[in-house]
Amino acid sequence: MTSREERTQEATGSSTGAIFQSASPEERAEAAEAFASPSAATNAQDDDRVRAEIDALSDDEKALLTELRAMFDPPSDPDEETADARKEQAERAKEIIEAIRMDVDFPALPYGETFLSGAICHSLDMVKMLLEKGADVN
Repeated sequence: MTSREERTQEATGSSTGAIFQSASPEERAEAAEAFASPSAATNAQDDDRVRAEIDALSDDEKALLTELRAMFDPPSDPDEETADARKEQAERAKEIIEAIRMDVDFPALPYGETFLSGAICHSLDMVKMLLEKGADVN
């Protein structure tokens, strides 16, 4: 380790140690549990909720959702993607969202992303359409 790494490790360790030295064993256990991964259970519950909502769709609705998700995949050849094609995709996405009465904030993209977060890389037309449909910007 370099002296900088050693100093960083020492400083981090000493401040963490000072916090835990003044805590009782019960407080230490509570703190360790709180820092363990507070979002892990929430993420698992969210994943289960997403799967349940997708499973509740009809086969036709699932096909439409699959088509909608594919619009947010990176293009195989970005040079062939035109502004008109992106605008057409935004219109088709609007049709699909209306057909399956979908909540536009539904985390249907990989890693729990919403369509709005994916639309940022897609096109301004897609972003506008999702905002018009009530997408939450937060």
